[in-house]
Amino acid sequence: MRPDVDQLAAFVAVVELGSFSKAANHLLVSKSIISRRISLLEDELGVRLLSRSTHYVTPTALGHAFNERARRILHEIDDTVGFLKGSISEVSGIVRITSPTTFGTLYLNPAVRDLMTRYPQLEISLDLSDRAGDPFTDGADFAIRIGILKDSTLVSRCFKAVRQVLVCSPAYAERRGLPDSPRDIFKHECLIYQDPYCPAQWRFMVDGNWETAKPTGRLRTNNPSAAVEAAEAGLGLAVVPMFTASSAIDRGALIQVFPQFPLEELGLHAVFPPNPMLPAKVRAVVDFLAARWHKPLPEPKQQLPAREVTVPVANGHDGVHHRANGSHILVDLPVNGGVS
Repeated sequence: MRPDVDQLAAFVAVVELGSFSKAANHLLVSKSIISRRISLLEDELGVRLLSRSTHYVTPTALGHAFNERARRILHEIDDTVGFLKGSISEVSGIVRITSPTTFGTLYLNPAVRDLMTRYPQLEISLDLSDRAGDPFTDGADFAIRIGILKDSTLVSRCFKAVRQVLVCSPAYAERRGLPDSPRDIFKHECLIYQDPYCPAQWRFMVDGNWETAKPTGRLRTNNPSAAVEAAEAGLGLAVVPMFTASSAIDRGALIQVFPQFPLEELGLHAVFPPNPMLPAKVRAVVDFLAARWHKPLPEPKQQLPAREVTVPVANGHDGVHHRANGSHILVDLPVNGGVS
């Protein structure tokens, strides 16, 4: 007797997610149904596919081999069904997405509203969170991540580059001065945006070479908006994605430091579970986001009226005037001002 599609789907979900409960949540059925489908599948095949214990479920050697083939079969079935449905209006079912809070609020949430208008049968489960760890433990179909992907086992699609910027408030600049170069950042209070995908050190391109600064400070946060707000309050220097700071720069609440030294760029990615089985509905959502986010993310407006800020330089010479003009700081130096 041949296994049915529901049995294959239950088995693949258990292997990919590592538990009967998570597979049940992913497939929107009860845990007992998942258990029964797996038992019937093993009985019909006459082999043990899963090793079960109190705390975990792992595939046997035969289970590993069977999982690869079952995934391909389900993928082919999904592609065939998608081809027969044809029209984009037929994209249906639930797609689970997880995203960092700030980017999700500013960009993913509006995109989801337009997605649901375009695909009336589509359901979205949107998890906005800045917590670290495996984003797929709760059954997400894909995760939005901003940073540099170093794990070669991750399957991902890069939407675009994301520019970083070093900022501080005019009040901080007036009180503490600005560093002369990236090498002098260690002398300053830094507001550290921590993310598993973002570099711990700040890397600047200086005269064609990468120059690294290791920030130190009293505030560490996994949310870039929190770092931006702390910078606006005059608490220190912060490196954040430009799209989180552009509004504050336009308002004059923040100024860019070292605009002539570009920071290492990050990437905006869709990240999938290892060995992903991507249904047509997930591919449709990812393709929609890729087309929507093709345009550049917001940058500060240019050619704003100059505004003078008196800034004591880091080496103790006072009276240097910095005129904040859009995203740049125009510096009027005394003859031996000491600012490079």
